[in-house]
Amino acid sequence: MSASTNVQGSVVLPEGPWEVYGIAKTPMPFDVTTSANLKDLIVHNLPGNAPVTTLSQAVAAWMDANVNTEVTDTLMSELLADEGSDARAAVDARVAAGTAGLLSEAVAENTYAPQSVVAAVAAKATPADVAAARNAAQAYTDKKLGAGFNPAVVPNLQAWFDAANLTVGAYGFDTFGRANSSTLGTSASGLAWTNNVNNIGIVSGRAMMPSGTSDAIATLASTRASDYAVDAAVKLGPSSASFSMYVRYTASNNHIKLVARHTGASNFLQLVATVDGVETSLWTGSSAGLVLDTTHQLHVEVLGNTYRVYLDRTLKTTTTDSGSNFPTSTVTGFGFNNSDNASACVGFFVAPISLYALPDSTPISGWPEIAKATSLQAGAQATAAAKPTLKLGIQSNQAVLRFDGTDDTMPTRVPANPAEVTIVAVVQHAEAQTGTIIGSGGTGGLQWRINASGTMELLKANTASIGQSALSVPVGAVAVVAVVYDSTGTYSFYLNGKPAGGGVNAQTFTASTFLTIGATAGSEFFNGDIGELVVFTRGLTGPELRSIMGGLASKRGVVMPQRILSETPAPLVVNGYVKGSNIHPKAADLSTYANAWRGLWGNWDWTWIKRSVDRAKAQGANTIRLIGDVQTVADGVISQATYLSQLEQWVDYCASEDLKVYACLGDPTHYSSATPAYIADWYATQAELLVEKDNLLAMELMNEVGNGAKFFPESMLAAMVAQFSAAVRAVAPNIPLSVSDPSHGNATVVGKFTDGARLLTYAPYVDFFDIHVYPKTSLTFRPWHTAAYELVSDRPLIFGEVGAYRPGNTAVTMAAQYEEARQAMLATPSVKGAIQWAAVNNDFGLYDETTDTLQTDIASAWAAFPAG
Repeated sequence: MSASTNVQGSVVLPEGPWEVYGIAKTPMPFDVTTSANLKDLIVHNLPGNAPVTTLSQAVAAWMDANVNTEVTDTLMSELLADEGSDARAAVDARVAAGTAGLLSEAVAENTYAPQSVVAAVAAKATPADVAAARNAAQAYTDKKLGAGFNPAVVPNLQAWFDAANLTVGAYGFDTFGRANSSTLGTSASGLAWTNNVNNIGIVSGRAMMPSGTSDAIATLASTRASDYAVDAAVKLGPSSASFSMYVRYTASNNHIKLVARHTGASNFLQLVATVDGVETSLWTGSSAGLVLDTTHQLHVEVLGNTYRVYLDRTLKTTTTDSGSNFPTSTVTGFGFNNSDNASACVGFFVAPISLYALPDSTPISGWPEIAKATSLQAGAQATAAAKPTLKLGIQSNQAVLRFDGTDDTMPTRVPANPAEVTIVAVVQHAEAQTGTIIGSGGTGGLQWRINASGTMELLKANTASIGQSALSVPVGAVAVVAVVYDSTGTYSFYLNGKPAGGGVNAQTFTASTFLTIGATAGSEFFNGDIGELVVFTRGLTGPELRSIMGGLASKRGVVMPQRILSETPAPLVVNGYVKGSNIHPKAADLSTYANAWRGLWGNWDWTWIKRSVDRAKAQGANTIRLIGDVQTVADGVISQATYLSQLEQWVDYCASEDLKVYACLGDPTHYSSATPAYIADWYATQAELLVEKDNLLAMELMNEVGNGAKFFPESMLAAMVAQFSAAVRAVAPNIPLSVSDPSHGNATVVGKFTDGARLLTYAPYVDFFDIHVYPKTSLTFRPWHTAAYELVSDRPLIFGEVGAYRPGNTAVTMAAQYEEARQAMLATPSVKGAIQWAAVNNDFGLYDETTDTLQTDIASAWAAFPAG
């Protein structure tokens, strides 16, 4: 073939892989099966019109196409930028040895300035140290931006304290390698720059003050451990320069800074403390070595009140601030003044003195908070004796902060008066003494503690107890614990992935202070290790809570419990959502017998039953639930045959109306003298009838199990459910089974969902659970209230009764209660539908019994519930 335009050539080639280069200098691959050499291509009869005819011409053409023999500045820059090249290695060696004059200004600035900023933290670091620091800095950035375990994937994260972050070197850094901008924006480390005085922007990868501006300051909020270093790589202006590096900054008139000035008439380095606008020189030194139009490296190490100042890795002074100013400052930065519009900062770095790791047992004065770009949630501990210590290799070889139980605390900037909050922590308390995980700095704020007994407790600090957990945190064991609290007063505790109790106790946190890790209001100090602590400004849903607790457990070696899985003998299958109504006994049924269900089945007013079904369907129902009664048959009110006939009449009519039925077989408060064996046999008899019906959704083995505790020991209730389940499954193995409200004595909605132990007790016998939802007042049922259920279970769930009590409530309140249930259902993937209480009833019904009138107070809210 030929590279000549529109001229076809051909040649017979031996086998081999080939690449042909022509005048276009572009490889053109074609397929053969064995290898061959370029020489063979030339020797074996090149076409006469080929661009080359000899081997030397072919080689020359290839060299021309592929080898750049011209040594240009661009080529050298690329070689020096390549950290693996021989040229770069030679330059690194000369720079490390202090040899000057090797690099052009452009190469030194663009290639070496950012690296020297990193390297200077270790003072004369080797290239390997530089690489390690860079990797550590990137690890910090990755953590902030989402690599690895990252609670920021869950919305409304307020603060994230991770002790492992203390072992990472870069608290904040920037090399300004972004598009030109009038402001600095977000740094390379993910922290946001703040322009405090005028603007500093980005021009060609450099931070500069715009022309015409006389002064400018930019700062970076970057929480630090006890000792740290601040670096800036700065190119001073060609004629006059005044640059300031702020190592502690609280305001433009309160800070400590290093000034590098070269104006001709005034040349010096100076460390200055400015307090309320009054400047005091801590040290003034010679500007020798400070050259204009050259990139320099300014480095200040901050060790408490002692400062070490370096210029280009040369120690200039060690000095002390006798005023001990700004010990808790969390902000650093830099600025230009005296109309210095030509100078530029090309790199800025804040890190521990030790470059990329703090040693074991380091006292910690500031715990870097990595959830917020501005680190506004961070605090600092200025008192030496009260600093917790960093311990390495704890909690599955992770870092922790160790609190001594006497006076160690870690302040934060998280407000102590949240309206709604979720806090998750990894703790290991050392002894059986009351200790605060996190608490208000003053009276009246939130406090979360572990009591001497091991129970967790939520309090309004020094004012009132809100509630305690049902489970205890074991002494000496690593535990993932959580607490949730909202404005309705609803609280929930969790321990190692298990619900640990909850309830309702409304308190308003009044303290305007911030939360402190390890104590509350200067007392009840925590004794032990805290490895991680995460704060959200809302209650988390079950999947969210599971992801956070599970992530922390995996990271820190805590075993989460086996969840209740969805695989069962007869899984509940629902297309869309169940939307149903319950049939309520009429008033006359209650007046006939003390047990209204005995009255309903004993009287069996078909007009009433049919009316209830019809009214439910008119309001969008696709399912009807009816509670059965053992007592009616066991006491001889009607025969089993009559009961079965009535049951079948209801089921068949619903089928004719294209409605599913959810048959509740009975209530434990209405067993009368019937034995468990009798009941099991009776339920099996009903199941034999129901299993033949195509519109059967499911059977409920026991209504409101918790109420049965008034009549039976808990162990007997569980044994009866097991017996009933076995009897029914023997004749109807493919029919989904349930129980409702297994929690005992919980009047609150959240209490039903947080009783994980009882859910586990009944899980082996059922295919799904049924929870009844009756908010007592408006705004007491939130989507997160179902979180405890989803934390421990993948099993489907139905709200088998959703009701609002009409007497004493307004229409707005009742509608709001329905809407809360709907929102919780939609926010909880496990919930497969809701069945309202009831179709017709004066106190609860969609229609009132007396006039058969649609009740608009709840009908419009019910209409919003989705159906199949």
